Amino acid sequence: MKGARKMLEFAIISSGLFITALGAWLFARYALVRVTIMEGRKGVHYRRGRLVGLLEPGQYVFWKGLLNDTVVMEETRVRSTTLTGQEIVTKDQVGVRISVIARYRLADPLRAHRELEDYTAYIHQTLQIAIREMIASMTIEEALGSKNAVAEKLKDVAAAKLSVFGIEILDASIRDIILPGEIRTILAKTLEAEMAAKSNLVTAREELAVARTQANTAKLIADNPIILALKELQTIAEFAKKSGNTIVLTPSSEWLSVLKGRGPTKNSGP
Repeated sequence: MKGARKMLEFAIISSGLFITALGAWLFARYALVRVTIMEGRKGVHYRRGRLVGLLEPGQYVFWKGLLNDTVVMEETRVRSTTLTGQEIVTKDQVGVRISVIARYRLADPLRAHRELEDYTAYIHQTLQIAIREMIASMTIEEALGSKNAVAEKLKDVAAAKLSVFGIEILDASIRDIILPGEIRTILAKTLEAEMAAKSNLVTAREELAVARTQANTAKLIADNPIILALKELQTIAEFAKKSGNTIVLTPSSEWLSVLKGRGPTKNSGP
């Protein structure tokens, strides 16, 4: 009897432990929810539809269904957005297509969630309006010649409008400006004409330098005729080096002066 009683007590205790463990497992499985926030992200915590606060990276446990907790994950690392093919008319009525890239970071997720329904769409719209207003106030020549300045101003304008919503604009850049076909043809011809003008200017400068050198040489020869005679004698000497050449000379007064200067001196023998 005692042995049977002990076995019955053991069975009751075991059953109780099993039921307790099963209940704990069921409770953890269906009554609790685990949320893990990875590094580089933050969690925006809502409870029963109301914004509660911001959760840092880590693991959190919430009652499932009882308090209706919701965690929205937000990336706090640097991200980028691209505006492609924005068709804009410049101040001088030239239609262009512009693509813009901007890098941003969600500095305050709580403010962004509290103030904006969709902050990514708002970033896109802010950049779009800013670049349209800027390009519309410029001529096509100004837009093409100051892409870096336009990008810097775009960054400043967008940053001022987005910072109040906890969004930090890090930089912006103009990826490309696509012109209509006829404008590209005109610009290509203009560039070709500019290159030709530069080439002609270089050629003219070279010809002017040559002409000045020739003029200086002519003046030097005119002032010193003997220089020409020496040059002629030098040329004749080069021809005389080759055998079989017959050279007929008609001495000029300049030659005689040169030869006389090279002839024997008064104190030398015959």
